[in-house]
Amino acid sequence: MKPYVEDFIIGKMKEYNKKISQGSFSNYKIVKKECNDNIIDGYLYKRKGNKESVIELLNGDNLVMKLSHKEIESTFEIIKFAKGKVGIVGLGLGYVAEEIAKKQDVTEVIVYEISSDIIKLYKSNFEENKKIKIIEGDAFKGKSEREIVTFSRILLLSPTSQV
Repeated sequence: MKPYVEDFIIGKMKEYNKKISQGSFSNYKIVKKECNDNIIDGYLYKRKGNKESVIELLNGDNLVMKLSHKEIESTFEIIKFAKGKVGIVGLGLGYVAEEIAKKQDVTEVIVYEISSDIIKLYKSNFEENKKIKIIEGDAFKGKSEREIVTFSRILLLSPTSQV
């Protein structure tokens, strides 16, 4: 795995373009956008190159998140160093949770997601994974501090301004 190697990024884009389908639930929808200009917008660069469809999660017309070159590159280290019991705040399209769950040294991935609609979209695209537990609710209003303290890593992926 090398985060800035184009073959790695294109491979992940292809993998998730196959897994994630366009669809909607309530105000949320998943769309795939083709890039006609073949410009790759990476984490620290822009250049011409091969481009897979970018997958976007929208709430109405507002972009919640997208799976793009930048997303794959910016989460590379988070995924690489995840181990043990990992907590994630915000499910998004599910890329980070799915990638972390693939790791042998990760025992459990607990995702807090406030939107039942996002959870339904995720479940419509991915098979059940015994390592991933999704809790519908606000992670910042958890049942007890003990729940949070027991994680090996906590990842804040929420796009809200409250974080």
